[in-house]
Amino acid sequence: MRMIKMSVQIASAALMVLASGYLAPATAVAQTENAGEAPMPEYRSEKVDGVTWCYFISNGMAVLEAPYKEKRPDSQMRFRWSVIDSKTAGAVKIPEKLGGVAVGRIGYEAFSSCTNLVSITIPNGVESIGAAAFYSCKALKSITIPFSVKSVEQKAFSHCWHLKEVTIKPGLESIGWQAFIGCPRLSYVRFPSSISKVGRAKGGEFGAFDVWGKYKYGPAVPERTSEDGALTFVVDKGDEDRVREMFCSRAYEMRRKHARERGLVCPVIQVVPEDEYRRLKD
Repeated sequence: MRMIKMSVQIASAALMVLASGYLAPATAVAQTENAGEAPMPEYRSEKVDGVTWCYFISNGMAVLEAPYKEKRPDSQMRFRWSVIDSKTAGAVKIPEKLGGVAVGRIGYEAFSSCTNLVSITIPNGVESIGAAAFYSCKALKSITIPFSVKSVEQKAFSHCWHLKEVTIKPGLESIGWQAFIGCPRLSYVRFPSSISKVGRAKGGEFGAFDVWGKYKYGPAVPERTSEDGALTFVVDKGDEDRVREMFCSRAYEMRRKHARERGLVCPVIQVVPEDEYRRLKD
């Protein structure tokens, strides 16, 4: 049997210009002449509490995943857009059901570049948060990940510039690489003992959380200011050492050393049991 070769080029550097005037990354798929593609899901539309949602049904659950839209009729390029109008502002509550079935997954780029979202409520029942799901939601200040979520995939909340607090309910098992990178104001993470896997790159650099604030090309220079304070992981009692090993790596200590030698502000990672944290806060 003759094998038919299929090829797909990924143009990850594509950009789209939003109405707000800044450039944000988009994902474009350019297809070659002999390229094949997976069949498109059957997207549906439903309006709930004034917000129109785009979704599809898969394995008995509603999936919120950014649909493809053609750039122009003769183009081979397709671009993803968010599952709601990207100009939607303020607080948004994801419906528990769409199309009569429970919302079970927040998929790839679902809310990417929804820059006016200040808060979003994720219903208990969602099982996973996909890659880049909330990428560049720059106004988002806090997020609570419910008990039902088992995985948060890579870059899910990256470049949420104003994100300060992340509350993770027991049940989450894994956090992908760079899930919270580019969040320089992040100061509080409730980190339950159910989390057993935290993604990180080779050597421990650029892991799941933004310890150092913004990154520059060349030698890494921390840019958290003294006003930003420490990044505090609030953990279950008895889980302190395990979490410290995850984040206070040799690479982290070396970068702190280099920062001090340059006279720069050194960011601090704190790992505090929940009961002690509550006492300190009170």
